[in-house]
Amino acid sequence: MDIKFLPPKPRDPYDLSQLTNQLEKNALQLQNGSNTKPSTYLNDINFFQLEWLEKETPTQLTPQQIRSISIYLLESFKSFQKLCETDLLPELLLMMEAQESVTILKNIFQLYFQHFLELQEYKTVFERIMKNIIARYKGRNVLLNKYKIYYQKLINPKELLKNISFEEIKKDLNISANSGFYKYLLVIDLTMKLNDLTPDDHQGDQILNEIKKYKNFFYDKNIQIGEYVVQLLIEKMMHYSTDYDYEKWVTYIIDLVGDPRAVSVTSSQYVHWSRIGNKYKEFLIGYLSKEDLVLFLEVISDPEYDEVYRYRKTFWKPFTKYLKYAKLFINNREYLQLDPTLKQRFNTHNSSAYSFTTDSQRSFLYMDFGTIKVIEGTHNAKVRFYHQSPISLLRKKYDYTDFYATAQAQQSLIEEITHRSSEAGQWQSKAFHILKKYIPDLEINLIDTLP
Repeated sequence: MDIKFLPPKPRDPYDLSQLTNQLEKNALQLQNGSNTKPSTYLNDINFFQLEWLEKETPTQLTPQQIRSISIYLLESFKSFQKLCETDLLPELLLMMEAQESVTILKNIFQLYFQHFLELQEYKTVFERIMKNIIARYKGRNVLLNKYKIYYQKLINPKELLKNISFEEIKKDLNISANSGFYKYLLVIDLTMKLNDLTPDDHQGDQILNEIKKYKNFFYDKNIQIGEYVVQLLIEKMMHYSTDYDYEKWVTYIIDLVGDPRAVSVTSSQYVHWSRIGNKYKEFLIGYLSKEDLVLFLEVISDPEYDEVYRYRKTFWKPFTKYLKYAKLFINNREYLQLDPTLKQRFNTHNSSAYSFTTDSQRSFLYMDFGTIKVIEGTHNAKVRFYHQSPISLLRKKYDYTDFYATAQAQQSLIEEITHRSSEAGQWQSKAFHILKKYIPDLEINLIDTLP
């Protein structure tokens, strides 16, 4: 009797990729020093929290406790911050440095990466200890040897991005995408992309919006990311043509660090602009003031009922480039006619640039040309010239008499001119010669100011 066996059913080939990947991962962990928590982990951490964090007593630790703590601090930002606040971090790092355990030595670097944005004055402590570790380490640990190769760039991470991509950094140096070091590199990479940004490049909007999320990170010890980006954008505004529309950039800058015309020394924007620097602050104030002069001449002035409108506009436009600072005073009627975007300027707390006047018909503009100050007004207001500002620039509301009737205004007054015989250029001629006397290197001729 013949026995027949059924042919075996075909089977899919066994997928060894998962097993292979796990074996490779385990081998890498053994090679690089595993961060597997020891059986004493909870007891070690409880001891650390009680002695070091609560009692603030740097009790001597065993190698096993140090290993547990090095793992714990990678996860606990709060405990790491407490160590910094109590100045116990350097002492713990010295204990970690003295160990031979690859895991502990590796975790010193990992702590540097993880808490990079919070290190502040402790950054130099980490740098010194990491330098000591790589100088004495003679083993074959892959990560520690890579840290040795990259050490100079680790302490100056801007250099890392010149020859290596994010993915390579993350893989080669075992840096978590959630770590402060990685986030810092991400933002630095974004700021480097801004180097090629032009005012008409709309692709830059996405980069600028991404940077805004990290604006309070420190670019270096003296300036924040947001402040550095402001410097970069204003530098571009200084060198590109004035024909470009910078409205988006200017709005972005003010949203990022505030209006530089704010005068309160206690405000956060004062601190921002102090770090950004006077060169950039003065440029943007001048730029914003020129915008406000145009706003006054073209929007707030009333071409229908103001007979001097077109003559005033023609006269002041050539002086725009000499303007250092401006402040607008708007009456309620003209304020109600503004579009919502312009109304918002007057609704902010920046009274050093935008204010109201109680006058029912006229609005005014204060102009600072450095050696001479001017207040111009709409309709039948006179134009007045001063040695010094006749008013405090901090107030939110003014009366017309504040510009001429107070002791401060009278002492500062050089001359006042009525807008008479505009067609013949009478008031323009008087005003021009006063300005020519006080503005050095004026490159305007009288004819440039006449219609």
